[in-house]
Amino acid sequence: MLKSGMYTQLAPVLFGSGTAGQAGEIVKSFGCSKVMLVSDEGVLEAGAAGKVRCVLERSGIEVVMWAEAETDCPEESVKRAAAVGRREKIDGVVGVGGGSVLDTAKAVSAVVPNDDQVLD
Repeated sequence: MLKSGMYTQLAPVLFGSGTAGQAGEIVKSFGCSKVMLVSDEGVLEAGAAGKVRCVLERSGIEVVMWAEAETDCPEESVKRAAAVGRREKIDGVVGVGGGSVLDTAKAVSAVVPNDDQVLD
């Protein structure tokens, strides 16, 4: 059985049973007040993204949902999400899902403040 924990890189990755409940306090510790929650249709339909959204909102964090992540994180998908993030003036990104979702979330967090320059 997979143990719960946190894999740390530039941004933390929470995994395992019960860790979704920690998302609000961790996001707040970064000083975020409005985040884009990046996911895909499958994760959204399974209820995981909604659960994290509720945790974030209960922590006083405004959430902009974007559940259009695609397999292998295509550039156009990142650009669409980043455009929404800029328009909504997000100050953080949370990814809920598998590899492509997390790759998209990481790319969006780099592209939003850099006007797509990261992709160039």
